[in-house]
Amino acid sequence: KEFEMEHMLPFIELMDGYLDPLKNPKLLPIFNFAILSLVIVLFVLFIKGVRNVHVFAMGGLAVCLLLSVNYFVAVLEETMEEQEKEQKLSLNLGKDSAVLKKIQKKHLKQSKLMAYDHSDNDSSDFEDEAETINNKKDN
Repeated sequence: KEFEMEHMLPFIELMDGYLDPLKNPKLLPIFNFAILSLVIVLFVLFIKGVRNVHVFAMGGLAVCLLLSVNYFVAVLEETMEEQEKEQKLSLNLGKDSAVLKKIQKKHLKQSKLMAYDHSDNDSSDFEDEAETINNKKDN
């Protein structure tokens, strides 16, 4: 069995690329076309007089399959976008915290070198400098 799996691995990787709706954006419209074609054929059968319970069951299953797959792909895309946003945000927060730490160290050195006069100017300078750096990064 191990030999069979190793032999099938390239085929599995190839099919995984074709059958993943996020990697292959043409897959979902093709799937929708196929299922809608099935629903149309079943509807034509119904109109022609084939009012069998199996036609109703197949029609219901086809519509439910169409809706559930499209819903699943929409949720999957939304989840992937949220994960990408979270990753970007965590990277930005990491950079921002590193910048803020550098600014804090700079102000700490300045406060040690200069006489501290207990004014709030240092904290406002710190906030102004952090805001300036963040504005530069945004531009």
